[in-house]
Amino acid sequence: MQDSISTSSSGSSSRQFINPSLFKPYSATPSSEQGQQDETIYISDKPFPLFEFDATKEKWQMNQDAFAKLETVSGSGFVKVISVVGAYRLGKSYLMNQIMNGKKGGFELGHTTESMTKGVWAWGEVVHDPQVGTHILLCLDSEGLLDVDREDETFDMSLFCILTMLSSYMIINLEKRISSDDLNKLAFASDFTNMIVTDQQDDKDYNHEDIQYYTPQLLWLVRDFTLKLKGTEQEYLNEILNEEDKKKKSNVSLIKKNIKKYFGDKMELKTLPCPSSDEDVLTTIEESGDQLSEKFVNGMKSLVNHIRTTASLKKILSPKSNREMYLDTMGFYYYCRKLVEQLNENAKQIQIPNTFESVLTQQLESILNETLENYDKKIQSFIAKFPIEEDSLLDIHSEVSNFYMQKALNRVPHFKREEFHETLLISLGEVSFKDNPEEVQLNSSSKLYNLLERNRDESERYCEQIYIKEINSVKSKMYSVVEQCRSDLEFVRANLLQQLMGPAANKYMTKFFSESQEIMKQTILCQKIDQAEKEKEVLKEEIYNMKEQRKQLVELIQKERTQTNSAMQQLQSQQQALEQQIQLEKQSASSQISNLKNQLENIPKATPTVIYQTVSEPSKSTCSSSRSSRYYSSSDDDDYYSRGSRRSSGGRSGKTFYKGGQFIPGGGRAPKGGVWM
Repeated sequence: MQDSISTSSSGSSSRQFINPSLFKPYSATPSSEQGQQDETIYISDKPFPLFEFDATKEKWQMNQDAFAKLETVSGSGFVKVISVVGAYRLGKSYLMNQIMNGKKGGFELGHTTESMTKGVWAWGEVVHDPQVGTHILLCLDSEGLLDVDREDETFDMSLFCILTMLSSYMIINLEKRISSDDLNKLAFASDFTNMIVTDQQDDKDYNHEDIQYYTPQLLWLVRDFTLKLKGTEQEYLNEILNEEDKKKKSNVSLIKKNIKKYFGDKMELKTLPCPSSDEDVLTTIEESGDQLSEKFVNGMKSLVNHIRTTASLKKILSPKSNREMYLDTMGFYYYCRKLVEQLNENAKQIQIPNTFESVLTQQLESILNETLENYDKKIQSFIAKFPIEEDSLLDIHSEVSNFYMQKALNRVPHFKREEFHETLLISLGEVSFKDNPEEVQLNSSSKLYNLLERNRDESERYCEQIYIKEINSVKSKMYSVVEQCRSDLEFVRANLLQQLMGPAANKYMTKFFSESQEIMKQTILCQKIDQAEKEKEVLKEEIYNMKEQRKQLVELIQKERTQTNSAMQQLQSQQQALEQQIQLEKQSASSQISNLKNQLENIPKATPTVIYQTVSEPSKSTCSSSRSSRYYSSSDDDDYYSRGSRRSSGGRSGKTFYKGGQFIPGGGRAPKGGVWM
């Protein structure tokens, strides 16, 4: 199932995955790692049992602890498997300890007549070799195979068969010389081809010497060698194996023939002198280094160096497909377990094709699982820094996955590399760009898919937390000034750009842009509302002031009206008083006039002057009446004057008119309110 995952990276298309055809075949470790570690790394503190024979069940069985031991160094390269067979008390364990850099406390040394090794024990170390690459040197020490007193040839045959199939380098440990008795002890080897079953054995043209493809290098090691060789050690071995027995049909001749058929030119012989003539020294040989003969010490060093450099990496072959594969420690374990199972279940036979396919499948599965585990361990340090930018994460993934992919493919047989490479890409996650460079096609179960999802989830959580904190710092304020709001939003924007991380950053920046616009709109609206409120308050104040002014005006008008009414009342009172006074004065004047008329009538006509004088000096009351005459109405005394007061001007010439206490000379019509005198 392919899922489309968006990425903001446009430059990610430059990422490349390794081409499996570029790998060095069978290089255990990238060259950058080779030679970096000088300290010897052992598989375990001491040798551990690999498998053993259960006499009660008459079956071979694997030791479950061996799996965990071998798994600890499974990624360190392929294995060189060195095994030793031979009778006990001939220093097999001592030799294995020497091969393991002379480490003491390793394989147990037996100094009694009983074998100290039950079944097959294993021990190994990581070797950094610039020529071969980093690999595992694995030593196998067997129970006393070739012991004189062993009666179970089936056990010997099975053990020899397993060791032969497991080893890339086998040592037959003998004493003093290669004798007929020694060769007779290898009689079970004659049935080796009957135990190893291939699909080709039924062919008419099958060559039994092809069994050599499945056998290891074979070293004949003769200890305590005292013979004086006429030629080389190899010539001595050839002479022994080519020597015709007096009885042509003897077992020894057949054994020699089969040995040459099985191992061919992969055999060699080495000799070692006696370590010491002192039996006490031999029983404590590991602690008696300074007491060992110099020739033995030098010979042992030379032998160990030869074995370590000559031994080849362990590989197994498929006769059916004519393919081969090198084994790492886990492949070695699966191979050993398969051999044991087949010996137990298939009538003491080993089916090579079935074994090959089974081990191939299991080793590839182990390499795949180990690669994914190593990827997870390495990527954990980057997960701790989540969230990170997706471009950076893709770069990190490419770098880490390519590194472990290269290590893995170096351990995969060449005929399986392309297929295994595709499997790794699916499991790890391949960055492949389609028509749209921003769309990355990933398997939903791949490591990269899960990594991207995890980073996105962490980015979402982190960015949301940062965003809420920053945006609330603005939302919590009520802005009345737009510029202040704009300034704060710009400050928040800068903080978000600096703090937001990962793929969710764009989402929250977009969200901020949208929310900031809303905040600005709200701020502008609030500012308008605030301005309107202020204007409303001003209007309210103006209205209040106007009401107060109106109130004051009303009060003033009321006051003036009251004052006016009061004045009017006073004026009316005064008017009434004046009218009363005028009435009184009119009455008084009328009385005076009446009196004056009476006087005039009684006064003789010869004395007008006196009358004038008398009239010309009116009384004060008359003057007062004159001053009040302005309040008279237009009809005052009209009746009086109408009854004879009107006279022609010509007839009144020289007469005097009296009004308001004054005499007015002239003639004509008498003015209102006046009297002609």
